[in-house]
Amino acid sequence: MARFVFYPKLLALLDADGVEYQPFKIFVQSMRQRGYSENTIQAYAAHVSRFLRYIEQAFVVSEPQHADDLRELILSYKDYLLHGIEAQGVPGKIATLNNKKQKTTPSSLLSIDAAVSYYIRLGELKQESFRQDKVIGLFQGASAQVSEEVRSNMQNNSMLSSVIGANSAPWERASHNIWRDKRLTQSKRLAPKAFPMEKALQLIEKAPSYRDKSFYALLAAAGCRTHEALQLLLDDIDMDKHRIYLRNPLLCQKALQGLAQHQEKKLFWKGRATEETFLIEPFKSLFFYNMRQYIQNERNNLVLHQYLFQKRVTGEPYFCSDRSSRVKLFKKAAQRAEVSEVEGISPHSLRHMYGTYVLNYLPPRSDGGSPGLPLPLVRVLMGHSNISSTQVYAKHDEQLLHAQVMLANEKMFQKNLKLDDIRRQYLESELKKLEALTLNAATELVQ
Repeated sequence: MARFVFYPKLLALLDADGVEYQPFKIFVQSMRQRGYSENTIQAYAAHVSRFLRYIEQAFVVSEPQHADDLRELILSYKDYLLHGIEAQGVPGKIATLNNKKQKTTPSSLLSIDAAVSYYIRLGELKQESFRQDKVIGLFQGASAQVSEEVRSNMQNNSMLSSVIGANSAPWERASHNIWRDKRLTQSKRLAPKAFPMEKALQLIEKAPSYRDKSFYALLAAAGCRTHEALQLLLDDIDMDKHRIYLRNPLLCQKALQGLAQHQEKKLFWKGRATEETFLIEPFKSLFFYNMRQYIQNERNNLVLHQYLFQKRVTGEPYFCSDRSSRVKLFKKAAQRAEVSEVEGISPHSLRHMYGTYVLNYLPPRSDGGSPGLPLPLVRVLMGHSNISSTQVYAKHDEQLLHAQVMLANEKMFQKNLKLDDIRRQYLESELKKLEALTLNAATELVQ
């Protein structure tokens, strides 16, 4: 039986004797003082009440013995929400007790995370410092006697965040986001070098399957990150308009359909400035051709998940495969394409090839212009989210980008341009600029 019951109309947690749980009361008061809307207060209060109920039940199912146990217990609430009775361990046991068959959507998780993180930041012992009377502790055993130093730390942060913060990485600390996934942090690996563009067509041709041909063509055409391509859903492909949209799978219910819990944990999203992709030729056409061949001849279309790329034997999403095996497969295809140096290259190298091309060699819209796009637009094409105010403005002008890439693609096909031709155009345009500067300087000297 619950020690406290949530009463939505009162926005209060009360025990059997009608005694109000003070930390929760102060949490609601704090939101009102900060000017939160009533709808937000009601939603956050409901989220936190369910979280506290989960923690209370978890103490019954498996009482934490150490601070790390409590930290893992709180972090496990995410599995309880997303997987319900299918969750493993303590979350699954509690979900069974509550008959939680309906899974929480990833998009809903964001508001739940915000509410619970706010509650924990406020902290029970910090709340206690606001009052003279003792705060009733919901978490039995969690409010054990502590030293003044630890109590001070708790008051400055929060009780639970202090417990969670012990020996944990910053992304795990409740003072930020409880369930902020380590998969969302920036990779510290050195970026691989760009793939040689003159060998890219041969690479796709020498790939051993339609899956790999379309995979490499997509990376070359869109300049997307490898995990973005691997997590592409069938619904994110517009066959009629030949467009592709890269969307965060952690915020999409369809992305979780058909995935086991261990597969869902492998999803990753670094973030993009736009869902749009701006596909360059001839890789755009190669992708759609090979993708259709792949779906018709190789892909297991009876699987429950929606991911385009899958492992050939099991039908699992291809993002569940080992990265080293994908790199090894890529290097073999590169060797068959007669790439002389395969050390340091990977599928991600095609993204760097794309970036180099659109920044330096993309054919101009008019004959008098210089090859390549301005840096702010290139950052949008690459999906970078960390851009300046000027670049933020550029990311909204997606129609301009589509038009510019489309015209460049037409030039590539109509004139059969090669990379050397584009380099020559670039040098000629730079020479014209120098001639103009020289002429202006001479004119100024005469005057």
